[in-house]
Amino acid sequence: MELADLIIRIVTLLVAIVGGGVGIASLIQKWKSDQRNAWWNRFQWSMDKILSASEADQGVGWATLPAIVDAALESTNDELMARAVLEFLQEQSEYGEVELREEGGDRDGKHH
Repeated sequence: MELADLIIRIVTLLVAIVGGGVGIASLIQKWKSDQRNAWWNRFQWSMDKILSASEADQGVGWATLPAIVDAALESTNDELMARAVLEFLQEQSEYGEVELREEGGDRDGKHH
């Protein structure tokens, strides 16, 4: 095998590796974007329930909101906005306080 053939094979291999890395990075970014979009859809659903005229729907919205906001702590950078909306709604609601996990901890306040 000549040196030129070896260089061509190495370059081809490097191009394939880089292309594969770019493809994997693109898939990861797409997955994260889809997860964030799904989180926003759940958050909006919960907000719609809370703002509903039906007391039953409001109860469902308040019951599901902590888990949805906690999911933001794990998967997005939207925690501050989600907490601000939650705190505002709590101030305006008869349901009062809803237990949320402390930053960096679980629902019992234990930090990881």
